[in-house]
Amino acid sequence: MTTEGPVKAYLEEGLLQVYSIPYAAPPTEDLRWKEPKQPAQHEAIWDGKNHSDMSAQIRTKVIGGTAPFGTVVGSEDCLYLDILTHKNRSTLRPVIVWIHGGSNIAGTKSDEVYEAHSLARNTDAVVVKVNYRLGIFGSFYHPELHKNDTLSASGNYTLLDLLAALKWIQANVENFGGDPTNVTLVGESAGCINIWSLLCSPLSKGLFHKAVCLSGFPLIKSTRKAAKYDEKIIQKLLVSQGKAEDEKVAAKLLKNLPTDSLTSFLYGLSTSEVLLATKGFSHHFVADGYTLKESGFSSMKKDNVAKMPIIVGMTGEEASYFGVEEALGLTSEELWKVINTNEYIQSIEKFVSSKKYDKYRKKVIKKSRLLHILVGLYLKKFERNNSEIYRLQFEATPGKSPWKEVFMATHASDLTYLFNKSSFNAPHFFTFLEPEDQPLFEKQVDQYHTYLKNFIRTGKPGTVNGLEWPVWNRKASHVIHLKTDRFQLGE
Repeated sequence: MTTEGPVKAYLEEGLLQVYSIPYAAPPTEDLRWKEPKQPAQHEAIWDGKNHSDMSAQIRTKVIGGTAPFGTVVGSEDCLYLDILTHKNRSTLRPVIVWIHGGSNIAGTKSDEVYEAHSLARNTDAVVVKVNYRLGIFGSFYHPELHKNDTLSASGNYTLLDLLAALKWIQANVENFGGDPTNVTLVGESAGCINIWSLLCSPLSKGLFHKAVCLSGFPLIKSTRKAAKYDEKIIQKLLVSQGKAEDEKVAAKLLKNLPTDSLTSFLYGLSTSEVLLATKGFSHHFVADGYTLKESGFSSMKKDNVAKMPIIVGMTGEEASYFGVEEALGLTSEELWKVINTNEYIQSIEKFVSSKKYDKYRKKVIKKSRLLHILVGLYLKKFERNNSEIYRLQFEATPGKSPWKEVFMATHASDLTYLFNKSSFNAPHFFTFLEPEDQPLFEKQVDQYHTYLKNFIRTGKPGTVNGLEWPVWNRKASHVIHLKTDRFQLGE
């Protein structure tokens, strides 16, 4: 039962799963680019198992559905969450809220990677997975569209969606056996970026109590930069609809366009028209002074950021995920075809043994090191007000598969351990394990999940299999390294 009405649960792998519960009204038509509103009441039992709720996006990456690359998938009607809970709910369990990745322009809670039964069982937690608005529908700063509406004028629709989901969880999760006073956010990539924004938002106070942030850092723009960027987006839309012959003409038109006319134009566009005209849109949070106070490193000031225990994770070669297509001379679509078949495996083997690979690896290591440095700089500022930081790094050891050499410990590869996913529908996707490694993998997952089980209950990962995970204290020797063959403290 929820505050809106009854919902149907399915018994799966010994756990109860409730699919696609609406936590807010569909942000469509006149609710596009508005703060989320209350969901509708329903007397009939809600059954969301076959409900399609992927947020509107363009298929461009290897994660995000099976539709042809470059086509629009999903819908603006996307504000739904899944709950995975236990049959015995006599005592309340900690709550894990999963926030998916995808650069805030792609992805879904329902992706194959994020199957969470093992995580829920091993941590003895209630797991909630949330969808939210992506891309230009989740981030669009133009305050003139929302006069006298502070929240909607912020442009931070992704943030507002997540706040609405957390409020819904506070009001409802006890009915599913979850403890609303013990909520831990877990997110990777864009999910981690979103957690940082929640940590920095004064509107999130009391809605969560711990965080696990993997492969991301705060990305908050000033209103000046956001307004300048989004004006360019409007110009593209004007050109795409034949209102101006080029962006220079569109810029002049926009200066003299009445707010009512601009509003009518933007809200009259279809989902596909908006997305296809703004390919390459870069999602951003905005320091509007209300939902988020400041941008850049200033977002880490003492009065701007919540104080709570946090695990911050990275992978050894974060940058390979973003450079492998260029290195192999493939498009995303071509790469995905190769990953799904053995047809071109010889070309991958040839690349790994070539001088091109040596250059590629050096480039990946250099770019990955810069990302690690950037995260470290933010954490040093964050640590001034928060001494409860625990750091994690995932590393892949060399193996037989050439894919292991191409991807290495790439961005998002640690999710194989978080969600206990040793294999995928695509045979060469995140290939780190040989068949003989499976028993060791399961032991590694158990140890990782035990650390997380400790953390979500006490705020400390504790000691597992004789290895204590200490507070970071800016020391490299205090970083836990999750390797494909062992856990290790320090390098």
